[in-house]
Amino acid sequence: MSPRPIPPRSRLRLSAPLAIAALLLGGEAQAERPVVTLKQVVTLALRQNPSLHAQALAEESARAGELTARLRPNPFISNETADLTAMVTQLLELGGKRRRRIENARLATDVAHDELLDARRLLLLNVRATFAAGLLAQSNLAMARENLESFRKVEDLNRLRLEAGDIARADLLKVQLQGLQFVGDVQDARLALATAKAALRALVSSPELPEDFDLVGDELVPYEPRSLETLKGQALAARPDLQAAQAAIRKAEADWRLARANRIADVSFLAGWLHTGPSFGPAWFQPLYPKGPSTNTFGFGLSIPLRIFDRNQGEIARTRVEIDRAAALAQGTRDQVLSDVETAFAAMQVNKERVALHEGTYLSAARESRDTTEFAYQKGAASTIDLLDAERTYRGTLIAYRQARSAYLSSYFQVQAAVGSDTLH
Repeated sequence: MSPRPIPPRSRLRLSAPLAIAALLLGGEAQAERPVVTLKQVVTLALRQNPSLHAQALAEESARAGELTARLRPNPFISNETADLTAMVTQLLELGGKRRRRIENARLATDVAHDELLDARRLLLLNVRATFAAGLLAQSNLAMARENLESFRKVEDLNRLRLEAGDIARADLLKVQLQGLQFVGDVQDARLALATAKAALRALVSSPELPEDFDLVGDELVPYEPRSLETLKGQALAARPDLQAAQAAIRKAEADWRLARANRIADVSFLAGWLHTGPSFGPAWFQPLYPKGPSTNTFGFGLSIPLRIFDRNQGEIARTRVEIDRAAALAQGTRDQVLSDVETAFAAMQVNKERVALHEGTYLSAARESRDTTEFAYQKGAASTIDLLDAERTYRGTLIAYRQARSAYLSSYFQVQAAVGSDTLH
């Protein structure tokens, strides 16, 4: 017996325009939930993220070190009551130690500042990539729910056909078993969306982000940069981790200059007043010292350590090695920057080609195959299993297309992070 045609309202259909719009807009936002854009999430993350805040405090700590480096040694005073002695001692730093110390502290602040910018770069990448994953999961969830609802209608229709004797029970069981895939799609998308939202809440760490929300990404339109070489040049000039590595070389050189300055002995200048004779107080105030004439002496002196053995040789040698070490690390960072740009650019190009293939060939082919099978099914020339296979193929193709677009968007964010700038030339 040939199968009866399915009424149009009961067809298992995956709407391509809806899928594409859901990907671009992040899915249909429900009225009862607030919507969140990428710009809002980025703003909250830059303001509230605790790791970024901790890195900012590290820069403030380094800046406070500059204040400490500028301070001169305090004088100190000593006295003795047996006679009456008062002495003031002031350490005089020689060899440009203070200047070298200030230079060292300033470079430490530069390193901390570049590290803060790099932490910001990585935070932006995490936020954007997580947002893109949430958009994909949200649109997949909308599509999976629509597919499941349509499948339930097909299942109900085939149950009626079984009661009417148009199909065998084995055919209905095959249809029902197909439902497991549709239910799994809904569950997987729900889990992916919940994971993305939880990750966004952790990155933002702000009570201003509600517990439940819809993602809207209509402003997410990737801009393709001109060339790989242009991106490399931009990355070498803008990547903050490379800037931090280069600043670390300058700081290591400043450490070495400070170590060399510290080999020069400092001089302590002394000025004192000496009063002798128990002329203060009554006789019982100093019973063991006889009364006698008193004298007052005022004098100056110098205290100079003899740098015979310790001339800071170890610190000079250590800081000299640290210069070479910092240079090696900077070269490694530079190589990694170029590798990051090449990898991200290649991924973006591949994902762009995949999107173009889906839009130019696979989506239309899968849609035509599904429509042809539906038409044949209505005419009794195709079975229910053939229809489900065609719908499953189309659904898989549409999911792959969504994933390709999401990967294209994510790779664009990777290029931004690899270059170290939100503006790509």
